[in-house]
Amino acid sequence: MTAALIGSRLAAAYPDARCDLDHRSPFELLVAVVLSAQTTDARVNQVTPELFARYPDAEHLAEAEQDDVAEIISSLGLYRSKARSLTGLARALVADHDGRVPDSLDELVKLPGVGRKTANVVLGDAFGIPGITPDTHVIRVSNRLGWVHSTKPDDVERAVGALFPPGEWVMLCHRIIWPGGLRAHAGQISFPGGGAETGETPVATALREAREEVGLDAGLVTVLGQLPTAWVPASGYEVTPVVARWSEPLPLAPVDPGEVANVLQLRISQLSDPATRVTATVPGGYRGPGFQLGDLFIWGMTAHLLDVTLRVAGWEQSWDRDREVPVPGRFLRD
Repeated sequence: MTAALIGSRLAAAYPDARCDLDHRSPFELLVAVVLSAQTTDARVNQVTPELFARYPDAEHLAEAEQDDVAEIISSLGLYRSKARSLTGLARALVADHDGRVPDSLDELVKLPGVGRKTANVVLGDAFGIPGITPDTHVIRVSNRLGWVHSTKPDDVERAVGALFPPGEWVMLCHRIIWPGGLRAHAGQISFPGGGAETGETPVATALREAREEVGLDAGLVTVLGQLPTAWVPASGYEVTPVVARWSEPLPLAPVDPGEVANVLQLRISQLSDPATRVTATVPGGYRGPGFQLGDLFIWGMTAHLLDVTLRVAGWEQSWDRDREVPVPGRFLRD
């Protein structure tokens, strides 16, 4: 199937695709995109009303105390480094651009916390200037479609840009990104997680992310240790799992319904039960550990982490690895 045909089918499938970040100006869009790193757009949209009410433009944000900005955006991942980037870019906008967001890629990427991806989003959605946005979804989908064989953003930007007319670049990226997140992954089961703040240990990151996503009180759990760091080819991230326990079940619930739909608490006895264990398969050759509990199906990185945990802890029971179960189609829509 040609790239042009795929592009036309994406256009037909996602005619309403757009930037999900709420904004009324290039300044607000720039700030929102910086905040969206390793955070859902829905969560960003929860903090920006207060942020923009207090700091409506670059001049006000440039005079802000970094700690005050951090307090407003503290529900977001990497909020301390983002607060530093926001105050820095605001000061740069005032000093170098009279408080206005430049409509030039070269000038945008000079701003603190602004890379080519952020710059291309702002150029495309605020100024109508074409650009390829090589975010995680675009990189992953482009590789699956054979448009590029690299996870480097620059390589993806060049390869995808060469396949489509510049006038289609902005909407193409929106249509690739649009099915991502909770919209396309309803029912997917995963652990809380995210990127580390500057200077954070893996344990501190894990506890913070669990608090931000499901309301975990770190004072009520005992950290047992870390599993070996694993590289995830699909995303290009390195993941360091942290294992903790509590003596009694804790009341957990989604903090941001746009990111987490539900919280499941499963017993070790359920996961180690041989009747639960399967080998998950995907057309194309993928085979990996899986867990099937009624309507629940766990596979991919989450299942690998559970598999390792059960084995390392000595909880694994002998199970039939030849029992193959296809990954449900609802998980493979992208």
